[in-house]
Amino acid sequence: MSGDVHVRFCEHLRGRFPWVTRLILLADNPEQLRLWQTQISDFLQTTLRLRLKDDVRLQPVCQGIDFLGYRIFTHYRRVRPRVVAHCRAKLTEWARQSVRQHPHGLWIRTTAQALALLQAMLGSYWGHFSHAHSVRLRHALFSEFNWLPYLFSLSADGALNARWVLPGVTFAQQSYALQHSKPAGHCFIQRGCRFYEFALVPKLRLGNPVLEAPASSHTKLELRRPHSQAGAWERAEYRPEKLALVLANFRRLGIAYRVARQTGWLRHGTRRRELCEWFIPT
Repeated sequence: MSGDVHVRFCEHLRGRFPWVTRLILLADNPEQLRLWQTQISDFLQTTLRLRLKDDVRLQPVCQGIDFLGYRIFTHYRRVRPRVVAHCRAKLTEWARQSVRQHPHGLWIRTTAQALALLQAMLGSYWGHFSHAHSVRLRHALFSEFNWLPYLFSLSADGALNARWVLPGVTFAQQSYALQHSKPAGHCFIQRGCRFYEFALVPKLRLGNPVLEAPASSHTKLELRRPHSQAGAWERAEYRPEKLALVLANFRRLGIAYRVARQTGWLRHGTRRRELCEWFIPT
């Protein structure tokens, strides 16, 4: 049996307390629970001038106890379905602003502020989920919202890590991290007022093993190759207005890409760069 203790407000009280505590009583038979309920109710009313709320539930333990956002069973805990529904609703709302189902693939375009809000929201729910048996639930949410794996990595035990922040403190280190991130495709990274593109030449040997990349479908674009020897990445640079046209052309042709923009400064005095746009062909 469980129920809330409700405070009967008095005029001389300065503060108001909508509830004091929640009581959970366990017994071998329902008659004992009813007796305790009567005794507690009488004590609260006569001694403390309080009363029990009407929401008192008498049920078998096998049905679980609804308590503090969880469904508590004898040997395990589940997240309350209403909490899971709220999480799904917030993910759906975020996707409505930043995720688009393009005719040729999945298009994610967002901002650093929106990603920070998403990380804070998911971190809050993940913290709540961590107190229950919820590893399968967290993996199920990643399967349901197919754009989440591009923004976060999910370990086997359900831990969450952001993918969009590029590691490294120099432009070269961040470019290297971007080139070797997933999903594979063309990479664009901002440096000052220009964006630099890195794309693998088809069937280039980059160490071991051989990496294969599809032949570029935008040959009409003039790529500058300051170092065009075998094993290097092709590189081109664009102004923002030109980049918008290039990305639109990539989406029309179904070519994968990802874009990293400058979002501030690191404590070392170098630029912070984060992924903010992805296109994943279907």
